[in-house]
Amino acid sequence: MGSPMHPTGTNHFSPYSPIFKADQRKGILVSDVGIAAMGAVLLSMGRYLGWRGFVAYYMVPYMVSHDHIAHHFFSGIPFYNQPQVTEAIRGVLKSDYNHDSTNSLYALYRSFTQCIFVEDGEDIVFYKNAKGDAQRVLATNPEEGRRRDAE
Repeated sequence: MGSPMHPTGTNHFSPYSPIFKADQRKGILVSDVGIAAMGAVLLSMGRYLGWRGFVAYYMVPYMVSHDHIAHHFFSGIPFYNQPQVTEAIRGVLKSDYNHDSTNSLYALYRSFTQCIFVEDGEDIVFYKNAKGDAQRVLATNPEEGRRRDAE
């Protein structure tokens, strides 16, 4: 697995992977601990609720929600309040709100197959595909980007 664009030993979980700088190692370790802790929580939840309950109470709401951005702004909000918060966010952001109505399962597949990496070194970064092409670019003129989005 892996990409020929990355050197041997590339690993997103190893703080010593060649894709990370030395000053990023602590953050990678913290991220690894967080992933392991969340995995343990989800495993415990699955054991407590049973796998049907786990799917019903965790996976289904996660997969059907197109209001996920609300979770990133307000992480403590229950999933059933996300539609109302999303509408409020849309009202504030207006034309700057970026929405993708892609089916959640297909969007997840697309993320794993097309959004491969983020290059460090600039103030604003975008996911790049396996060919190294940015999936989006920064508009040099914000008004031009808004007109293009409105078309």
